[in-house]
Amino acid sequence: MIDPSLVRLAREGDVEAFMALVGHCETRAYRIALAFTRNAEDAADILQDTMVSALRQIATLHDEARADAWIYRIATNRSLMLLRSRRRRPEVSMDGVEGHFDSDGHRDGFVPAWPVDPEDELERRRLAARIAELSERLPDSYRAIWTLADVEQLTMEEIAGVLELSIPNVKSRLHRARLALRQLLAGELLTPGGVS
Repeated sequence: MIDPSLVRLAREGDVEAFMALVGHCETRAYRIALAFTRNAEDAADILQDTMVSALRQIATLHDEARADAWIYRIATNRSLMLLRSRRRRPEVSMDGVEGHFDSDGHRDGFVPAWPVDPEDELERRRLAARIAELSERLPDSYRAIWTLADVEQLTMEEIAGVLELSIPNVKSRLHRARLALRQLLAGELLTPGGVS
């Protein structure tokens, strides 16, 4: 947690206070950008853009206790903007991949079992890399939540703060994103030739 007095000083133009604020957040902001872009140069550029944007907009930060979430939100938005500008694959409609649910909230239909041995580390790494690639096909709002939760391992509360959503909304979208990724991956795993 960032000391609110440090944020107040940064808002008043104290360069050392701003640098301390940046120092507190830069590692995670970089990791967030790297998780989205999977490219160190792009992540470094996003980090730089994030910090410049934070410096320019520091006066708009009203909740000093949430300064870190504010910076992570800037990094997330910058990452998504870069990805949108480079969109290579069409987004998957969430209607087609999430399935249907009965009145009790249980998923209707068959969900195929994972045909991989969980002890095989190499296979898990290959699958993790493929899942990250498939995540590029999710709509940005779902990809952001999946990345922050499953790659960066932020808590639901942290994600809600970064994306300015309610915790139930974050949980719901994360669940839908995971279902979409599972269905996309299952389609590849159950197809002859599978994941390469």
